[in-house]
Amino acid sequence: MLKYILYVRKSTEDRKRQVQSLDDQISEVRDKIMNVYDIVPVKIIREEKSAHHIGRPGFNEMITMLQNGEANAFLCWEADRLARNMPDGAILCHMLQTGVLKEIRTPYELFDENTDMVTLSIKFGMATQYSRSLQRNVNRGLKSSLEKGFFPKMAPIGYYGVGEKEQAKYGGAMKLPDENFPLVKEVFELYDTGNYSISTLTAYMKKRGMTTTRGNPICRTSIEKVLRNSFYYGEIRWRMTLKSKEVMVFKGKHESAITKALFDRVQERLRGKRVKGDKVHNYVTSKLVKCSCGWFLVPSRHKNHIYLECHNRQCMDKFIVDGKKRKSLREDAVENAILCELEPLRFGGVQFDRMRSYLKKINDEKRKESTQVQQGFLRKIEALKEKLETLEDAFLDNAFTKERYKEKSIKIQAQMKKLYAGMEEHDSKITKSQMDAVF
Repeated sequence: MLKYILYVRKSTEDRKRQVQSLDDQISEVRDKIMNVYDIVPVKIIREEKSAHHIGRPGFNEMITMLQNGEANAFLCWEADRLARNMPDGAILCHMLQTGVLKEIRTPYELFDENTDMVTLSIKFGMATQYSRSLQRNVNRGLKSSLEKGFFPKMAPIGYYGVGEKEQAKYGGAMKLPDENFPLVKEVFELYDTGNYSISTLTAYMKKRGMTTTRGNPICRTSIEKVLRNSFYYGEIRWRMTLKSKEVMVFKGKHESAITKALFDRVQERLRGKRVKGDKVHNYVTSKLVKCSCGWFLVPSRHKNHIYLECHNRQCMDKFIVDGKKRKSLREDAVENAILCELEPLRFGGVQFDRMRSYLKKINDEKRKESTQVQQGFLRKIEALKEKLETLEDAFLDNAFTKERYKEKSIKIQAQMKKLYAGMEEHDSKITKSQMDAVF
């Protein structure tokens, strides 16, 4: 007795070139085989995967059922639905020869143990070659399009693809900016500041109205894909096959949203997977007070007040405030306690007078030293000015050529520029040191 498996398959990797959908294949087999010969399959296996590579789950399930004796025949719309690669085809031919597989029946053909295996092998071989040729032809067309700077794929966020009527005008499937284009640039710039994680950036861009290419609200995964996509600075990276390790790089014709320098900085930050570390809140008591467990108390704002809490989950200690046990402390209460402890160290009138006189002495010494250094700069600058005037006089007297005069003049001016820069740098250092001395 024959126990049939109805196998239907379509390739999700080639949606626009499907022969028939799964439901259409089942309907065709039902009308031309099952109803005619009164066949009821023991199982229907539907698979949406290309048969170009080995390892299909549905195919492996069929082979297992054959080996376990749960089935011994196949129904399918076409033999090439079963295999488009030589190893899978060889397995089916061998099972037909050994009798494990009794027959393969399609609406138009029947293959059993009496069938000439050459015919079936040729059929599987032709299906395999068709798949290989199709892949080569598609890859050749894709590479040609990529070399011209076009992106033969769905447009990423911030761009839309040119329609078929306009492709001739633009020379191919060029991508043009859409309403998300300025927001894409903002995504890169904000993440580069280091003040946003991907999660916080996603929430902010949702409020800004950023959407996916399908018009849905932006999500974290989409933001991360945007940040990693070299398309936005004009470079197209492409793998010809899913398993290919070689990444081909092409120069795109589309308008770039960002510079490569900005993209490279963002990649550096993504590899770190952390925010730059700039403090958003500048609390006075941050990393100043420790709990009895040894952890620092972390300040945070609640209801216009700053509270300090221990974030150690294993810490069971509580703070006593006004005779009551509490889990947190008000920052103003901590500041008052610190001021009380520091009160004995407060300077009196005598200490202030001594400090003022000491600071005045330091400032006078630095001012005197600064004046001497500035005078040295000025003397050198005056000497160079005189040298430049002498050079001009010599040129007017035709002592040397114009080219020679320009060469010497540029050198002298460069030296003067360097001296002026040294003066400014020295002034800034002196000003900073005086401020440090005062505060």
